[in-house]
Amino acid sequence: MAHVSSKSHGAAVRAYDILYLEDAMSCLACFFDYAVWDYGAEGREVANLFASSQLARQFEAGAPWVVSGRSGIELFWDMCRELGYDDEQAMIEQGFRPDRTPEYWAGWIAAYLQWRFALTYRTVFDVLSFDVLVDLYDPWHEASEERVAQLFAERMTSYRG
Repeated sequence: MAHVSSKSHGAAVRAYDILYLEDAMSCLACFFDYAVWDYGAEGREVANLFASSQLARQFEAGAPWVVSGRSGIELFWDMCRELGYDDEQAMIEQGFRPDRTPEYWAGWIAAYLQWRFALTYRTVFDVLSFDVLVDLYDPWHEASEERVAQLFAERMTSYRG
């Protein structure tokens, strides 16, 4: 179900309603947190693979099984299978972390930005790369998502995609 917003410059047609947004943000946050901290992948590489994947297209289209129906870990392994890495032996148990990681926040805010501006994940990561998002964690994780969206909008003005 598409949702139209008039808050941005021109109306953005969003792929899913705000009711699903927190699930989607949590899912992508866990996706990146697991990929980097448990699986041991490079966040930048995972972000590039994700942005190019069919899984990202499903996320962008608001497919319910992606934005709300699976965990971030399950989605990470879905992407791995899509890319031909389907070694079940390589699945690693999620570790305990008492606090949210910068990678978790980067996934959280990337999902928000994609939804807020109705862009592809490729565009989101072209405007603010995954590494830049991680670097913005402190102090930006204390700011509202809308404040980060303002920063993103400012960066969009110089983006030539």
